[in-house]
Amino acid sequence: MEDIHVLLLDYTSQTALSKAIVSLQYIRSRIKKVTIIRRKNHIFKIDAFDFHDRIGCQEIVEENLSKTLKKIVEESTCQYVLCLYDQDYLTEKIKNVSLRIEEDNMVITYLYDVRRLMIQRPFFIKKQLLKQTSFLLEYQVPFKEAILPHWLSQLNRVRTVKTMAVPKEVVKQNRKIDNHTNFYKQEFIKKYFNSSSDEIAAPSLSIMMANYNMEQYIETALASCVAQTTPPDQVLVIDDGSSDCSYQKIERWTKIFPIESFRQKNSGKARALNQLLPHIKTDFVLELDADDWLDPDAFTVLKPLLAKISNDVSVIYGNLKFWKQQNDGDVIFKGIRTGMPVHTQKQLLSYRFPLGPRIYRTASLRKNGGFPVKTFQDGRLYEDVFILNDLLKSGRLFYNNFSIYNVRKHDASITKKHHSKWSDVIKNIDIG
Repeated sequence: MEDIHVLLLDYTSQTALSKAIVSLQYIRSRIKKVTIIRRKNHIFKIDAFDFHDRIGCQEIVEENLSKTLKKIVEESTCQYVLCLYDQDYLTEKIKNVSLRIEEDNMVITYLYDVRRLMIQRPFFIKKQLLKQTSFLLEYQVPFKEAILPHWLSQLNRVRTVKTMAVPKEVVKQNRKIDNHTNFYKQEFIKKYFNSSSDEIAAPSLSIMMANYNMEQYIETALASCVAQTTPPDQVLVIDDGSSDCSYQKIERWTKIFPIESFRQKNSGKARALNQLLPHIKTDFVLELDADDWLDPDAFTVLKPLLAKISNDVSVIYGNLKFWKQQNDGDVIFKGIRTGMPVHTQKQLLSYRFPLGPRIYRTASLRKNGGFPVKTFQDGRLYEDVFILNDLLKSGRLFYNNFSIYNVRKHDASITKKHHSKWSDVIKNIDIG
């Protein structure tokens, strides 16, 4: 019975693709169709295979893998979908696996490992389940490799889903992609499946975000807020008079998720964040830039830490993970910048900026009157330095060794486009 539609996802090598197609011979009697989902610049030969009449190519729609998957699933007439990813191929042991799913809420997975880091990947799925649920779009996740694992991890929010992994030796890779970027991508993905800390209700913690012309990245930031294993108590976003379509994208998210959105005439980040301050209902608030993103377990990590810090701490901060944005839409991992304790103004002003991620005590922000709006650059740059300098006068900045915040380095960065000499900033700092 031909009831399986095989999806060969994002293969980049003819050799790896050929090996994958040859390995399908083990389940040939079940395969009705094979679709190679490829990027525009990847051209493959398929006429050499003896069942090439069942094989077709689908160029990724609008350079978006998620839209492409949706289109293929909607048009498929098969009962099941089997997914193989770049470098994957089947071994003969697939013959010992019962490729049947009796329960509608079952997904068969396999374990993909990078340096002993084991990740669940969707492998065999009922097409009906794929049709009834949706994927995040490619620009809503930090990198394309996260699309299907994110879908799998979020299914339990919609329905109770069981997963069953095939034996490890059933799916192998033609070549292990064992570099830093792939490892940290998989480490991020694994966190989608971490358990939450729902039992820790206090202290409460929210997210505040100011956006200006970040339509290319804002949805990744928003998605990282709502995909938390421990949900934030509030998500507040203000658009600072963007001239692109980012505000419209924010508004679409507020119709689906509990996100509070605001808008002001372009006045700079300090003024924008101050507009949010009266609406914050939580004990602490994390500042997220619109072009960055959080790890899925950020709040699971942070809430227990916040429960233990002393009352004189105004800001808690940790380490930052840096990623370089590429022209093809992908990101490359550049490293972790480890934080250092800051106790004095001198240490603050000599810090390797940015100091972050910054989780503010809401009461400290309010007591300070919000973010100071300096005449320097009309309050549009280095607002983090000025507020930290103020808060250091009346409280403590507390460093803890956690890494939950991802910084995207790209050419459209406001700070990069409006670089100012540090000496100019020093002149505008209140010495005390």
